[in-house]
Amino acid sequence: MRSLPLKGVKMNDFHIVSTKLPDWALDDDPGDIRLIKITGRLNEDTGPELRKVLDDSLSLGIYKFVIDLKNVASINSAGLGVFIRLMSTLEEHQGHLVFLCPTQNVRTTFGLFEFTHFATITDDVNTALNELRPPYKAS
Repeated sequence: MRSLPLKGVKMNDFHIVSTKLPDWALDDDPGDIRLIKITGRLNEDTGPELRKVLDDSLSLGIYKFVIDLKNVASINSAGLGVFIRLMSTLEEHQGHLVFLCPTQNVRTTFGLFEFTHFATITDDVNTALNELRPPYKAS
């Protein structure tokens, strides 16, 4: 399967921006949330860079992530492996991640690897934040 590059994304462009979301994003939960915006192709060449960014956040005790994939041209099994490893770590710490706005190429790859069965995927940032709220609600 061949994936086409996104407009404006060159084959060798890869960029990650990691941002702490404001504390008011989840006013009923004091845990930090990290927004990770990825641009380019996520594969065996670029995965280690993403893994380092994620590991740096984990070392700070951050266990909630929104992963913005709207500028990811493609992802392969090595790229998925970075997310599977992250999901495993988050499970150990009652954390969670949500994938935001994946491109059609990424959605197709997620489907081929049946990633959609255990990953939270949305196109709306408010829905993503709601998914990061604790499963319990005060009555």
